[in-house]
Amino acid sequence: MTLPLHLPLTNLPSARDYTFTYADGYNSTNFAIAYNSATKVYTISGASRADCITATGRYNSDPDVAGTYLGEVELQLTSYQFRPRPTTLGVSWTTLSELILDKSFGVSAEEILLDSAGQEIKKALDFQAVKIAYSAALTNGYDAVTFDAEAGAGTDDSYIHTAQTVTQAIERVGDVIYNDINRGGVSRLLGGPAACMYLRLNAGFDPSDQQPRIGAYKVGNLNGIPVFKVPSKILPDSSLLTVWKNDENEADVALAFGVLVPFWTTGVIQRKNFYKEAGIASYQDWQVLNNKYFGRVDISNIRGI
Repeated sequence: MTLPLHLPLTNLPSARDYTFTYADGYNSTNFAIAYNSATKVYTISGASRADCITATGRYNSDPDVAGTYLGEVELQLTSYQFRPRPTTLGVSWTTLSELILDKSFGVSAEEILLDSAGQEIKKALDFQAVKIAYSAALTNGYDAVTFDAEAGAGTDDSYIHTAQTVTQAIERVGDVIYNDINRGGVSRLLGGPAACMYLRLNAGFDPSDQQPRIGAYKVGNLNGIPVFKVPSKILPDSSLLTVWKNDENEADVALAFGVLVPFWTTGVIQRKNFYKEAGIASYQDWQVLNNKYFGRVDISNIRGI
């Protein structure tokens, strides 16, 4: 880069002495410029303050042309073909029970049974998703973060005071993920019954939007993080499963489900023995996209279990 510099013989571009000769065609004047390295000041001699020169200077604004090399990133696309598999459930009832419910209570047996069957399939699919996620968390190379709920574990705090620090263990799970892949945290919490019971002791727990206690259901929020409870046969009683989702990219998730048909029914089949039958199914497949987005917290010494 070339810059025209109009300098009053000060602030020269490099720290050394200069000597100039000014000539206007009739007279000439010598200018001496001395640089003091200790004070970093230029001193002009042999000229008055009114004297100045016009010069052209050259300054390289990009001395480091190489910069910082971060290496290379290779983008690899791996295809996965979803192979939908059915999750099915059959229901049956007698014509007599249908007539009694209809005539006595004004209730449709067919509607009740099909709705209940659909809820059972939804419950089974929710439990399956949690099992898949927990299996991925066990094999992603991260150890579970442990938390001792015992009152005064290493301190003089009470049992409730100790419960206020469980959020540090949850935050630590996010830090483990972050330290490994430079992103990550905790977006959702799933827990066994005892673990969810213990979280209620924390002052940051809010149960205001709790869902009906059917299947995997939401029990509230812990400092804004949704908390879901599942039976101990799905997750260990005193364990938490953490899940992170990248809010900047909707496709960057831990586990993906490809749903072909969420709900399919055969319709009611009338038998000659006055029994009725129906079949219900959901067709879908799943794939773990990033098992590093899962984490675990094991809580020990919970009272009452």
